[in-house]
Amino acid sequence: MPRIGASPVVKCRIAAHHFSDVPRFCAEAHRVLEPGGRLLVIDNVVPEDDELDRFINEIDKLRDPSHVRAYRLSEWERFLTGAGFTYDVAHRFGLPNDIDGWIARMGPAPGVGAEVRCRFDAAPPRARAAFGITATEWVYPKAIMIGIR
Repeated sequence: MPRIGASPVVKCRIAAHHFSDVPRFCAEAHRVLEPGGRLLVIDNVVPEDDELDRFINEIDKLRDPSHVRAYRLSEWERFLTGAGFTYDVAHRFGLPNDIDGWIARMGPAPGVGAEVRCRFDAAPPRARAAFGITATEWVYPKAIMIGIR
C-alpha cells in the first residue's frame, strides 16, 4: 500500500462516479487502513443545487452509461464521516473540456452525441454560468477529498 510519510494511503482517481455503492467503497477503505492512514479521492463533483446537479449528471449519464453519479461535496462528507474518517477538501478545481472531444471520447451510440450537444446548447443561464459552458467548451468541477482514519 502506498504511503505519505509513515501513513498508508488508498487512492481513487476519477473513478468513484462509476461506483454503484460509494459508502461501501469508503467503508472498505477505512477497514483496510490503519489509524492515521488516508483515503485520497479525486473525482468529479457537482454544485449543491438540485437543478445544476441534475443537469450535469443527466448529460454525463447520457454520454457515458457507466456513469452512476457525480456527488456534491456535502455527500462526500457524509460518505467519509459515515465510514469513520475525518474529512477535508484539499483542493477544488475545474477541468476544461472541449465539448465535441469530450463527447467523442466515449464513442456514443448513434444520435447520443447529438443529444448531448443539444443539451449543452440549450443549457439554462444558471448552468452556463456554473459550468462555464460556451459554444465549444465546458468546465467539469472536480475536487481532491481526504479522509483520515
